Amino acid sequence: MPATQPRYALAVTGRALSDIASEDRIDRLRLVIVRMAGVVDVPALAGLRDIEPDTFAAFAGWVGAHAQTHLPFVAEVDGYVVGCVRVRRSTW
Repeated sequence: MPATQPRYALAVTGRALSDIASEDRIDRLRLVIVRMAGVVDVPALAGLRDIEPDTFAAFAGWVGAHAQTHLPFVAEVDGYVVGCVRVRRSTW
């Protein structure tokens, strides 16, 4: 891997970064945080999906209406939302 490309550590369940990497590697890693998304994340989710301003209200409504059946998660790097996924909750 080229020296200019960042390396990432993934923290998903509150596990300490020190459990993932040794102290000498931590300063060379970028932390990726995966967390459940909330209403405050709707603008970032819309940006990731290229939602146009004229359809933003409909998108926000859909996210709110489906929050219990399509669990939204976001990935953050350096405090910025860089990815998202929805996990569809099964009824069985």
